[in-house]
Amino acid sequence: MLRRCMLVAAVAALGCGETGGDPGLPPGSSGYDNPDELMADAPPAWRPQGTPVTVGAASFIPPEGWEITLYSDGVAARSANDGGGRQCEIFVLEPRPAADGEARYQQVYDAAQALFPAGTVLTDHSGGADWMRGRWRGDSGRGFDAFGLNLSANQETVDVLPMLADFAGTAVPVVVIEPRAGSWDCIGPTGDFGLEVANVFHSLTLEGASHRSASLAEEVVGKWFSSDGVTGSLYVFGANGQYIDAGAHGGVVETSPGEWRDVYATWSGDGRYALVQDVLGMFPNDDAAQSRYVRILDWSDGQGGWSRRFCWIAAYGGSPYTHCFELQEQ
Repeated sequence: MLRRCMLVAAVAALGCGETGGDPGLPPGSSGYDNPDELMADAPPAWRPQGTPVTVGAASFIPPEGWEITLYSDGVAARSANDGGGRQCEIFVLEPRPAADGEARYQQVYDAAQALFPAGTVLTDHSGGADWMRGRWRGDSGRGFDAFGLNLSANQETVDVLPMLADFAGTAVPVVVIEPRAGSWDCIGPTGDFGLEVANVFHSLTLEGASHRSASLAEEVVGKWFSSDGVTGSLYVFGANGQYIDAGAHGGVVETSPGEWRDVYATWSGDGRYALVQDVLGMFPNDDAAQSRYVRILDWSDGQGGWSRRFCWIAAYGGSPYTHCFELQEQ
């Protein structure tokens, strides 16, 4: 099993303070007024693709190739059937006045409940009665606050991910519904969302909204760690516009019948970064620049506390994927 001390050693070897060179701003960061300028210097690993659809004053980009159905109070985007005839559905509903405070979770729950037949009970992801248990919140980086829930329906056979985009008092509900046995992976096992839902989340806008100058630049500063038990990685983003990363992979190989040996691999790197709205441009010292769409959300631990999760959309071999990190204690 991967030992976290391996990562600590890798970071110690790299240096947790200054990374060397000029500790100034990332290349051209002072001239980046919007994400498109940043992505011109750091080609994106992925970006929302498709034809924009409007819902009242709201606009979003549904996943390419999905069926679009217009209703009197919203739009539904539906995937093709998987091998078992199951679909992922993403509903974007008409803008409405946003509730205040914790009442926004009730508002988003009600929006999801209205999409199911009368008598359907939405529970938390594990079938519990406390549907607030899996709530989350965050700043999109694009001018709206996000509030969401991690729910299930029909005896936990259907995953439901409703969220609310609050544009300074105007709410746009987004509800994702996916059979748990489906193969689309729109909703991950912990309630995080995949590429299709990210397509909607990162493209959602509201005409005439009072868009504040939002960015996740301050929130990304810190130490972020992820591990699947075999491979782990740590990114440290500094307030000085520089970052370092370290990773390790651990496992065993059979060297001869009945004989096993531990094997490990470690890697590290550093560079500069710039974050404009929800686009993170990374400029490694020893590799090509690349940008990634990111989100930083606080997830309820079910016991009154919150944990911060940082997710980005990267690409490996040309295939995009979502990867998430947990904020470590400073």
